[in-house]
Amino acid sequence: MIAPLAVWRARWHDRRERERMLQDMRAPLAALAGAAAIGALIPSSPEAVLVVLAALAAGFVLLGWPDMCVPLVMFVIWSDAASVAIGSHGVPAVVGMGLPALLVVPIAHRLVFQRDRLVFHPVLKWMVGYLGVLAVGTLFARRIDLAQREIVVFVTEGLLLVFLVTNAVRGPRVLRAATWGIVLGGMFLGLLSSFQQATGTFDNDYGGFAKVTAATFGTGEETLGTELRQVRLGGPLGDQNRYAQNELVVAFLALFLAWSERRMPLRLLALAGAGFSAAGAALTFSRGAAVSFVLALGVMVLLRYIQVRHLIVVVLGAGLLLAALPQFSQRLLSLAVLTSAGDDDTAGLQSADGATRGRLNEMISAAMAYGDHPIIGVGPGMFRLVFLDYAEDAGYKAQLKPREAHNLFLGIAADTGTLGLVTFGGVLAVTLAALHRERSRWLRRRPALAMLVAGYLMMVVAYLATGVFLHMAYERFYWCIIGMACAAATVAAREAEIEADRGRDGAGLPAG
Repeated sequence: MIAPLAVWRARWHDRRERERMLQDMRAPLAALAGAAAIGALIPSSPEAVLVVLAALAAGFVLLGWPDMCVPLVMFVIWSDAASVAIGSHGVPAVVGMGLPALLVVPIAHRLVFQRDRLVFHPVLKWMVGYLGVLAVGTLFARRIDLAQREIVVFVTEGLLLVFLVTNAVRGPRVLRAATWGIVLGGMFLGLLSSFQQATGTFDNDYGGFAKVTAATFGTGEETLGTELRQVRLGGPLGDQNRYAQNELVVAFLALFLAWSERRMPLRLLALAGAGFSAAGAALTFSRGAAVSFVLALGVMVLLRYIQVRHLIVVVLGAGLLLAALPQFSQRLLSLAVLTSAGDDDTAGLQSADGATRGRLNEMISAAMAYGDHPIIGVGPGMFRLVFLDYAEDAGYKAQLKPREAHNLFLGIAADTGTLGLVTFGGVLAVTLAALHRERSRWLRRRPALAMLVAGYLMMVVAYLATGVFLHMAYERFYWCIIGMACAAATVAAREAEIEADRGRDGAGLPAG
């Protein structure tokens, strides 16, 4: 018994032998589990057998190629397939919420087979600090139960997701595959929205992926004496502004992915992803998204992240979208009122439409709440409850019901005070600094990697630009961006270490 055991231990400590042993064990273990599950389900639910068989087939694939879990999770997150499955098709909530757990598969594979260590990115320290601010703020919140829910959401959709993503994305190939998962998710939704608009099938939500919102606006055209009204598409979220935000950030990432691809078919596919994602954003007819696009594009130009030929492509694409959607031009005309108002002239603002004045009222109210609670804020998620305390004094259209801040930073300031702003800003500072550093490092030596890193930097910038008009909601998307951005910077930094080790080996020095 001792000799075989020693041989087994020797094989286990050899990396290749260990991988071969575990691969040999996968099939019988999976078959045993599958047989037990099917045997238990046959008497009660034949349909469940099919689900188990499909899950087993997917399991075999993921066990053979564990890194495939990463682009799969990214596609599901950015197509919002899990929420659609839960809300429109009755899938148990625990299944959708447990989706990020698939990222444990590639993480475990690296820990066991490659003897890698867990990654604790510096951004996690700032996130833990932000969690501490939320915990303290909960003690002073008007509704402790609601504040506690905000903490649970941050832990599950923020802290845990960033930890899993930064540990699952550990190499250039996985990073690129995950990026394609995000882009294809946005492209899928944009394609559905484009088809829905082109065919006028607004009564069909296409399985929950293409919902139509209740918001409409006049196009200035009439038929039979009645003004035609344009519906605004909401994608799987059913919220036109949030859907526009998601599709806009994906469009920017897809552009940089296209510029980083060397093969023409993939480059064209990424450009198609950028185009359809941009179309999805445009079909929400969100004025905030249009302004955010201009702001993000301006940042790209100022930082010299794009060349003149790239800028021409983006501007031409935006022009084609406006030409295809003349309703959007009519929608944007309402912004002219704001630009015509001087610093001391509020008449232009007062004459703006109700939505604009309502948002101004909410932003000013959030600033007033922050002024009254500058250290720790009013509590996580509590601004909407104290909004009425400030609404009538803000000076613009006051809606006498709970409202959000409609501004990312003012909302965080009102809810978590200066401490929240500092820790939340620390997350951004660490992320953006790392991305900028790695992009500069690889710009000349490996421009494809530099472009991919720059894509995530611009994804963060685009989200922040939309945050001028939107508060924090659907946190999983924002923290997924942060997780992928940190992973991209870490992968690029690790490539520099590998290159340095190869250089030392080539010079006859120890690799260390």
